[in-house]
Amino acid sequence: MSWKITKDFIASTGEPEGTNQNAVNLTGPRNFDPSAVLKHKFRMYDDDGEPYYEGFCCSVSDEPLSNFGMPNAGCTRIKFLNGETKEWELL
Repeated sequence: MSWKITKDFIASTGEPEGTNQNAVNLTGPRNFDPSAVLKHKFRMYDDDGEPYYEGFCCSVSDEPLSNFGMPNAGCTRIKFLNGETKEWELL
């Protein structure tokens, strides 16, 4: 399962993209497939419900959360955008 971060709500000012301090354009997991179709939009949140990261992945799964959001920033939940209702749904 491949994923890519497209928005970092907690990025450190001035940090280069693709780092733990500014995760924009960070991909995962280590065996990221650049040809994968990343069509599922997700957001990762902390315990208080604050959004930390937004991105896309190739399937609805908690892998972005377990691979990156939880160990990097302590994210505790992931939601996916429902294409029909346009609502964020908890996985």
